[in-house]
Parts: sequence; structure tokens; C-alpha cells
Amino acid sequence: MLVTSHRNIEFTMVCGHKEIVSDAIRGSRQMAEERRNLASMLCSTCVRVLEGWLKADHGQQAYPMDFPVLNGASDAQVRFASDMRLKEFKKYGPIMQTLSKDSTELAKFAWRALYMCFMVTDSRYWLDERKRFNHHVWGGEIQRLMKEPGFSDRVSSSSAYGFFYNSRARDSISYFMAINPACDLQGKNLPLMRFWTKEMFKTTVAVEEDRQAS
Repeated sequence: MLVTSHRNIEFTMVCGHKEIVSDAIRGSRQMAEERRNLASMLCSTCVRVLEGWLKADHGQQAYPMDFPVLNGASDAQVRFASDMRLKEFKKYGPIMQTLSKDSTELAKFAWRALYMCFMVTDSRYWLDERKRFNHHVWGGEIQRLMKEPGFSDRVSSSSAYGFFYNSRARDSISYFMAINPACDLQGKNLPLMRFWTKEMFKTTVAVEEDRQAS
């Protein structure tokens, strides 16, 4: 019979930081599973940094980017989803602007995760109220990008990562893991993926307002 022992164990999290976790472990198999689970998570310090970015005032200027055209069951659905996406971008575009100037690894992957989310073309993704980003949803996307591609074969398509991972364009995950936040997203310096063309992108109202203001 296995005896449960309560131990303080040091784990290396997906962000590369070490953290001591107090947990009840039953045997070496559970220990290995616990290490695998924690190796896919952000440390508590990185989570607090994400919360700080969400709460901070980043000003009004959004990161200058164009969005891919959405697809949906009807024109009305696409228009509604586009409105929802624009609403989210008005909040997270300024955060992306701040992150693009931050050289830390967490900031780079935080930016990449938001960029990946805004590249989802399925209207249903934007109409799902559960997709409204908080540090849990955002942190989950960051964690998935920080892992090696194919880390898990069970990725829900309800996440942005899962949307691309479960599609035929799986090489997009490597693209999102490596894209440089300092790129010009109007297509001048941004390497487009094989299945994207410049014609798939259109300028948003929010981006136009920022360009005119500057």
C-alpha cells in the first residue's frame, strides 16, 4: 500500500523559473505526473506580472496591426464577431504596444499569445463569452506557446492555440512561437504564413483612428 507523503518539492515551470510546491505525493508515478503538469504551467511570479499588465494603464495607442477577415455562418454573425474582436482589441491593443517594447521572454510570449488570438478567423471564437481574456485564459495561451510544438495531443479547439494546432496549418504554431513583436504588421517586414495572403487582411477602425491620431 502506498503511503501519502507531504513534501516541499522544487519544480521548474514552463517559464523556466523554479518554484517550491507543497503537495501530497503518492509514489514515483504520481511524482512524475506532477512534475509534468507543473512543467507546463507559469510560476506564481509570472502570473502576478500578467495580472499587473491587465490592470495597468497602457494609454490609448494600440499596436498597429491588421486582422484577417473572419468567416462564419452568415454575414450578420461575421459582423457581430468583428465587433466583439474590435472591442477586445481596443483593450488589448495598448497592452500589445507595451509588450512589444519589453525584451523579457514573458513579455514576448505574452505578445505572441495575444497576436495568435487575434489571428483566429472563426467567428464562433469571438462570439463565445468565455473567450474574454483574463489572466487565466491569456496565461493558458502563453503556457501552450512556451511548450514545444506537439507537447500535448489533447488541445481544445476552443482555445486559439487549439484552433491552429487542430487545423491543417499546424506549422502556424512554430510561426507564433517565433514571431518578433517588433515586426511591422502591415506586411512590410512580417513573414506571412504559407496559407495567408495580404488580401486576407483588412485594416480595423481602431487601427485607422490610431494612425490618424499619430
